[in-house]
Amino acid sequence: MFILAIFGLSFPDEWLIPIRPLANANTLLSIFTIGLFMEFRLPKGKLKLVLKILTWRYLLAFILASLVYFFLPFPAIIKEILLLIFFCPMSFLHMIQAIELGNDKALAGLTISLSMFISLILMSIIVIIL
Repeated sequence: MFILAIFGLSFPDEWLIPIRPLANANTLLSIFTIGLFMEFRLPKGKLKLVLKILTWRYLLAFILASLVYFFLPFPAIIKEILLLIFFCPMSFLHMIQAIELGNDKALAGLTISLSMFISLILMSIIVIIL
């Protein structure tokens, strides 16, 4: 799809008819997954760890965003997109990885859930400012 977009090509509408129900279901599945893993139960004594993880995540995102925005010679639209990518919420794949590595599921769920809210606010600010 990326190559098609680069060359300005597209599929005929008739080819896309069978794919549309799958594309519409993707939104439902995304929202379902968010609701499934969203957890606001705070594990005992883990608040410091959650804050440490989120602080490091957004501090590094801020440093990378500053470097890209002020020092790289990209057009403004590319800089804005990169800034939005840096401040995206943590992926739910982090939950799977955390469980596989033997980490606390509740801790990972809380951290990912909080990152969604923080990222939503930060990404909105980026879009408004830029």
